[in-house]
Amino acid sequence: MVSRDDVAKRAGVSGATVSYVLNKTPGVSISERTRRNVLKAVTELGYRPSLAGRALRLGRLHQIGMVVPSGDILFGAYHERLLRAAWRVASDRGYRLVLDALRPEKPITFFSDRAVDAVITLALPPFAFPPRDRNFARSQGIPVIMIGSGSWAQEFHTLDIDNIELGRTAADYLVAKGHRRFLLFGGRWKGIADSKRREGFLKRLTELGYPEPVIVDTPTAEPDSGYEVGHALLKKRREFTAAFCHNDNTAVGLIRAAVELGVQVPEELSVVGVDAAAIGQFALCRLTSFRQPLDRMGEEAVCLAIAPPSEPVHRFYPFELVEGNSVREV
Repeated sequence: MVSRDDVAKRAGVSGATVSYVLNKTPGVSISERTRRNVLKAVTELGYRPSLAGRALRLGRLHQIGMVVPSGDILFGAYHERLLRAAWRVASDRGYRLVLDALRPEKPITFFSDRAVDAVITLALPPFAFPPRDRNFARSQGIPVIMIGSGSWAQEFHTLDIDNIELGRTAADYLVAKGHRRFLLFGGRWKGIADSKRREGFLKRLTELGYPEPVIVDTPTAEPDSGYEVGHALLKKRREFTAAFCHNDNTAVGLIRAAVELGVQVPEELSVVGVDAAAIGQFALCRLTSFRQPLDRMGEEAVCLAIAPPSEPVHRFYPFELVEGNSVREV
């Protein structure tokens, strides 16, 4: 097995210098030539530092835990984009991501096991992060960064968009297009973000003097669920002319159901989604949707996990309406 001393001998430097270069130790001045020689020796010899030894020396595991609400949504558009962005930054900084999903029969053990240096949660509801774990994280100084969970845990870092404002903007947009009868469709609208969007949409319609929309849940937030529920709905009711959907997946399912039943999109039914995911651009029409800056949120979450400020950071990011051709003016 190649050791640190082997690398030092090949590069003509001390073992400490090898460590400084590989650990990117702050406050230590290393010339660019020395750094290149060390990295060249590492490559030529195939040296890989011992993670266990590194953790003992530095007091850090160089591992960041990431928790999602369910394994069923692990690779959905929202979570996948966040994970990819987080992985890129973590990898560049020499950190690994350790991924887990909530399961009723098996609690998350990141906190009790001290298996990670920090934890990033993705759209985690309050019941999934009980006071026991929150208190333990605080007492042990484990940084927690919560993405897409609103502001219910002010003691931790939070990164999100203003979901109430997104719902209000969706209502304003559809009203400006001349629509008067609405459908709130997809998901179960029980998550933090979902419920906030619903709240904003409903409040804005009330302020503008419009009646409450038809509200239809789906068992999941996937396209097949949107299709099945949308198909059953559109066979019975078509009094609405515009739908604001839980996400792009359910929007695409609804569009497919509509077209199969002879309901023209957008001529008879306008549809708006959330996430501006790739699937929406390959639907039967290009989906109008709200884009969240998920790449930026994932990247900044890792930066906060590696170098957490002493006081909680609460950031709201701007969202963007990306217009396709799934909405018409009436």
